[in-house]
Amino acid sequence: MLHFRRASNSHKQRGFTIVELMVVAPVVILTIGAFVTVIIGLTGDVLASRASNAALFNIQDGLNRMEQDIKLSSGFLATNNITPQTGQGFDNGTAGFKNVDTTNGTMLILNSIATTGNPIQTGTNYVYAIDPLNACNSAQVIQNTPQSMNIIYFVKAGTLWRRVVMQQNYANTATNWCAVPWQLPSCTPGYVASFCKTQDIQIVSGLGTSGFNVQYYSGANNGLQNTTASDTSASDTNRAAALVPSTTATISLTTNQTVAGRTVAQSGTIRATRLDINASSIYTPPTPTIPAAPVVTASVTSPTTAVFTWPVVPGATSYTLDYKINSGSWVNAANSGNPQATTFSISTLQNNLVSVRTSAHNSAGTSTATSTSAASITIPLWATPLLQNNWSNYGGPFATVGYTKLSSGLVVLKGLVKSGSGVIFTLPVGYRPAANLLLQNSSNSAAGRLDIGSSGSVGLAVGNNAWFSLDGVAFMPSGTTFTLLSPFSNGWNNYSPASGDTSWMQAQYYQDATQNGRFEIEGLVYAGTITDGTPIVAMPTALEPQYYEHVSNDAANTGSLIAINGTANSSTSTIYAKGGPNNYTGIHAFSFPGTYASGSCPTATSGWCALTLANSWIWYGSPFSTPRYTKTSDGLVLLKGLLRAGTTTGGTVMASMPYGYCPNQELLLAAAANGAWARIDISAGTASGCNVLAEGNSAAWTSLDATEYLNEQY
Repeated sequence: MLHFRRASNSHKQRGFTIVELMVVAPVVILTIGAFVTVIIGLTGDVLASRASNAALFNIQDGLNRMEQDIKLSSGFLATNNITPQTGQGFDNGTAGFKNVDTTNGTMLILNSIATTGNPIQTGTNYVYAIDPLNACNSAQVIQNTPQSMNIIYFVKAGTLWRRVVMQQNYANTATNWCAVPWQLPSCTPGYVASFCKTQDIQIVSGLGTSGFNVQYYSGANNGLQNTTASDTSASDTNRAAALVPSTTATISLTTNQTVAGRTVAQSGTIRATRLDINASSIYTPPTPTIPAAPVVTASVTSPTTAVFTWPVVPGATSYTLDYKINSGSWVNAANSGNPQATTFSISTLQNNLVSVRTSAHNSAGTSTATSTSAASITIPLWATPLLQNNWSNYGGPFATVGYTKLSSGLVVLKGLVKSGSGVIFTLPVGYRPAANLLLQNSSNSAAGRLDIGSSGSVGLAVGNNAWFSLDGVAFMPSGTTFTLLSPFSNGWNNYSPASGDTSWMQAQYYQDATQNGRFEIEGLVYAGTITDGTPIVAMPTALEPQYYEHVSNDAANTGSLIAINGTANSSTSTIYAKGGPNNYTGIHAFSFPGTYASGSCPTATSGWCALTLANSWIWYGSPFSTPRYTKTSDGLVLLKGLLRAGTTTGGTVMASMPYGYCPNQELLLAAAANGAWARIDISAGTASGCNVLAEGNSAAWTSLDATEYLNEQY
C-alpha cells in the first residue's frame, strides 16, 4: 500500500503542480495530435475535392468547346490543310499536326470557315475571297471562296490545348479577302511571334497517355466506328479518305492526378455532329500549286539604304532572297531571318548598284524566276540635304547641293548656294568630322570661309550670300585614325587647345593605302611666324610630294596659302607659312607622296597624267609642281601644277581633261594665285571631257595644287 504524506504549505503548490504535470501532459499531447490529424485529413479532403471539382469543370468546359467547334466545322482532317506560320506548328515552329501520331498522341483537327464576327451570333457572315467576278459588296459574294482555317486540339506534357491556325494572308483585305476574320491565330502562352495575335486556350491538365480519345462515325446515330480514320498504322492519305464521310465524333477526356496524397480522377464523354453534313462542300482544300514569282519594287531611303518590297504572293508560305552589289557574286540574305517577310533593306555605298532576286515557296515547290522577281536600284551618288536658313541652290550651270561618301570613306561636298545666312544644312551621323573644320572657299568673287562642325553643321562663317561655294570640299569623317603632326616650330602650335578653344581639329594627317598612298592634311594652327618660307610643322618624309606645292587656305578670315616642300627641292618634309595674318591659319590639303609615278593615261587610276594646257598657260618651272591630273579608285580627281603666263579673261580654258575625269555640273573652286585667293572653275563634262577655266586668277602664277573634286562620269 502506498502512503502519501501531506506536503507542507511552502511546498504544497509546487508538489501538486508536479503531480498534475506528470498526469495531465500525456493526455493533452494525445488530444492535440488527434486534432492535428483530423485537421490534416479534412484539409486533404478539401484539396482533393476542389481538384476533383476543377477537373470536372475543365473537362465539361473542354467538351463543350469541342462540341461547339465540331458543329460549326466543315470537316474532320487527318493533317492540317493550313500551313502553320512560325509559332503555329506543333513544335511552336512550323511542324504539322496529325489526328493520330505514335509520338505526339491523339489530336482533333477541324477545318472551319472564318467569319466576320462571333459565329454563334446573328448577322455574322463568312469571310469571302476577293473575286473580280463577284464584288465584296454584292449579293453574289457567297459564290466566292470562303476563307478556311484549322482549329486543333492537341496534348502536350499532359495538358490539352486549343489552337487556331490561320492562313498567312488571313487579314489582307487589299488583295485577298473581303473582310478581316473575327478569329485570330494563336500560339502557346508566352511565345512571341509577329503572326500570333492571341494565346492558345488551355483546356485541362492531368491527362495520361490515353486521356484524350477521338472516335469517328459516319452519322449521328451510326454506332459503327470508322477505325481507319484513327488508325496509327494507316497513311495520311488513307486516314484523310476515311474522314471524308465522317460527320460525327465521340470524344472522351480522362484526368488522373494525385492531390494531397489522394488520387483524383475525372472523365467525361461527348458525341458531336456537324450541323450541316454538307458543309464540307463549301470549301474543298485545294491541292497546293507552285506560287507565282514575287513582283519586286525598289526604292531608296536615307543616303545609302536600298529597300525592296513585294506584295504577298497567294499560296506562298515563305520567300528567299539573294542580293549582289554591282557585279559581285549573289549572296543569300535569308530574308533577314524571317521567311515570311515581304521586304528587304540593305545599306551600301553611294553610287553602288544593288540587285535582288526573290522566290516564293510552298509545299508544292518554288516559283520560277521571272523578270518580276528581280529588281535593281542604284544608290544615288549624291544625297540631297534639306537646306536651312533661306539658303537655296544658285542654279544655272552650277552644281546643286549634295554630299556623298566614297568607297574610301572620304566625305565630299558640292554645290553653289545663295540668299541665306549661317548654317546651310546639317550632315548626318557618319558624315561628320571628329572636330570642327575651317576651310577656305569662294564667295561672291572673293575668299570665303566655310565651317563644318563636329555636330554636322555646314555653314557660312565669312563671305557674301550673293553666292557661296561648297565645291571641292572633302574630308575624312569621325572614326578615321589620324596621326598628329609634329614637331611645331617658330612659335606655331595647334589652335586647340593653345587658344583656349578646344573645338577645332588639330594638325594631323591620314594616309590611305587603298588609294595609292593619297594623304590628307587638316587642322588649325596658331600664333607663329608668318614670314614666307617659315616652317610651321614637320611632316613624315614618306608623305613628301615630288615638287613644291602651293595650297589655298584661310588665315584669320582672309584668303591665304601654305606650302608643302617636295623631294625635288628638299630632303625634309615640312609645311611652310606663306605670309598673311597669324591669328590662325588653316592647313587643309590632299596630295600624293613623291613615289606616286606617272600613269597609263588617259585611263590611269594609279598615276599622274599630263594636263593639256591652252591659251598660253605653261608650267612655271622647277622646283614647283608640274601640271598633272589623276583619279583614284574611289573616283576622287586631283589636280596639281603651278602655271603662269596665260590668258586670265573669265571663262578662258587653262587646261583640259578627258572623259572620265569630269563633274556633271560646273564647279566653282578656290585656288591660290600670286600669293592671294583666286577662283578657277571645272566645266561640266561632255563626251570629249572638261576644262579648267580661268575665273579670277593671275598670269604671274596660279596654283592647281591640292585641287580635288569628284568624277561623275561613270
